[in-house]
Amino acid sequence: MRENAKQIVRYAIALVCLLPPALQARTLYVDAAHGNDANDGRTTATAKREIQQAVQVAAQSDVIEVAEGVYAPISTANKTLTIRSQKGASFTTIHGGNTNRCATLGTSSSHTNTVLIGFTLTAGSAQYGGGSYGGTLHNCVFRKNIAEQGGGSYYGVLNSCLYFQNAADFGGASYYGTLNGCTLSANAAATYAGGARSGMLNNCIVWDNTAPLSNNCYNTRATYTCTADPALQGTGNISQDPKFVDSSVYDYRLRTGSPCLSKPTKGLSVKTAMGVHQDEISGLTISTRIVGCGLISPPVAIVNTGQSATLTAEPMKRPFLRWETNGVTCSLAPTITLNNIQADTILTAVFEMRAVYVDASRPDDSGDGYTWATAKKTLQAGIDIACKYETVWVQSGTYAPIVTANKPITIKSLNGPNVTSIDARGADRCALLGFNTTQTNTALEGFTLTDGFARDGGGVQGGHLINCILSKNKADRDGGGAYRSVLDRCIISDNNAYLGGGVRGSILNNCLVAGNNAVYGGGVVSSTLANSTVTRNSAINVGGGVDSSTLYNTIVWGNAAQREGNNIYDCKGQYNCTDPQIAGEGNISSNPQFTDSGNNDYRLRVGSICVDRGNNNFAPGTLDLLGKPRIHNTKVDIGACEYQP
Repeated sequence: MRENAKQIVRYAIALVCLLPPALQARTLYVDAAHGNDANDGRTTATAKREIQQAVQVAAQSDVIEVAEGVYAPISTANKTLTIRSQKGASFTTIHGGNTNRCATLGTSSSHTNTVLIGFTLTAGSAQYGGGSYGGTLHNCVFRKNIAEQGGGSYYGVLNSCLYFQNAADFGGASYYGTLNGCTLSANAAATYAGGARSGMLNNCIVWDNTAPLSNNCYNTRATYTCTADPALQGTGNISQDPKFVDSSVYDYRLRTGSPCLSKPTKGLSVKTAMGVHQDEISGLTISTRIVGCGLISPPVAIVNTGQSATLTAEPMKRPFLRWETNGVTCSLAPTITLNNIQADTILTAVFEMRAVYVDASRPDDSGDGYTWATAKKTLQAGIDIACKYETVWVQSGTYAPIVTANKPITIKSLNGPNVTSIDARGADRCALLGFNTTQTNTALEGFTLTDGFARDGGGVQGGHLINCILSKNKADRDGGGAYRSVLDRCIISDNNAYLGGGVRGSILNNCLVAGNNAVYGGGVVSSTLANSTVTRNSAINVGGGVDSSTLYNTIVWGNAAQREGNNIYDCKGQYNCTDPQIAGEGNISSNPQFTDSGNNDYRLRVGSICVDRGNNNFAPGTLDLLGKPRIHNTKVDIGACEYQP
């Protein structure tokens, strides 16, 4: 029998050798540094420059070997190919340019013929799957991709992949698809499932993602998976803290004592860890943080008790200043050695902070942006060069829409919203600052956002807005002015949407919401309001002023709805002025007596019932809408404007 088997093998090899070259699987080569797309790609010396060029000439079952580098998006139409990086995801990137999906490997749930191995997919943007759509992916990293559904991936089979910092309206990391041995963390969704929506999870970790509804998973099946909020039913699932080494620097290795270590694997007799990392990390951890722009090598050090660790701060755009621990300077040298380590430690590398300047009157973006004389022309260019915690100062003028991806910076106009605007000209959202109300690292202060258009949040989505005007924006669905944002001392006026003409799913403090319209919730839907005024809004259905929200110290008056609830519909709260009166402590129902509502003056008159009728515990901030002290006497007023005699 053995001799017969040998004869069969020889015969099979002979048949393969007799196949014409066109029918034999080939290996094609791609090299971003040394390739040329005019080459045939058949050797390393004649490699192509872009992966897509190799895909186009590849036959079924070919293998494409990709050297380290950064590559443009690809589309394979479900062709049976293996596209494999030579050095792995740490060195090989497919970059979507914030405008395109990184890897379109198919167009349906059954399209899994293309295999992609060892890539980082980043800066992808699409309606479905910013990073990938379809395909079979191994050992890939999804980072900073965005989509309406599935920020990282949509459909596909994904094995040993890491997802972090992706965002979507639904399914911040993934939507549909089968995920095996993957880790999903620090992703965000504007509505449902910051981690995974729908699909199947096997041996995964889905942890510390954010969304207004179901932070980690929604409508998802799972086995042997670690997740919470909500916990999932199914064989082997757990909801305990996975004990990452340091999620603050996106180190998702598992520490000793992690409940995710050595768990049974579905379909296998052996045990393995949940998530993308299989090894147990023991010892003390030296974690790092960065203020400004720079790198730290290594970002995390693991040592045994009594050992030493050496770390080096590497400047990028700004000079290194010092190392700190617990806010105290411990070294001025870029390389630091800690000796006889006895406990976990956090070190912070502080780099020089600089202001960035933007001026619409500049001829172009060729200036370095660090003085008014060399200011950037476009606001996005200034945002791009700003380091963490820096301020971008903006001269008066009109600017194009911006995207910040929750970058921790402050963008501040020099002269206020009346002379500084972001105008989307009806073609785009004015500002995408984040995806939900937990993504408020970007602060936008002193701008008018106008003529924006989007599915959700025509004016803005995410972020923290201060002293801004959101006017004449439109959304097809949710939040004509703002969606999933935090708004302080803002005016939201004359916006339009299906749900929440002015705002949906946001937090409003000391704000005026006036003259907006929608089918449901003319002014505000599904939000929390404190010391705000909502007036002259209208709804075709219910909730002319506010629908399905919680209110404190707020006036909702003079709104209209065609069906039900002129001012409020399905709302609750305390210390508010509206008609009908809300059940609850301190609520009243009497004309607030605005100074001159016909001319948009919503200050309170002398003798207004709203003066000194609020609750100081609900008063947000120290200033009212007009920049006056929030509490004039000993007790706060109801409404956005504190009475000033």
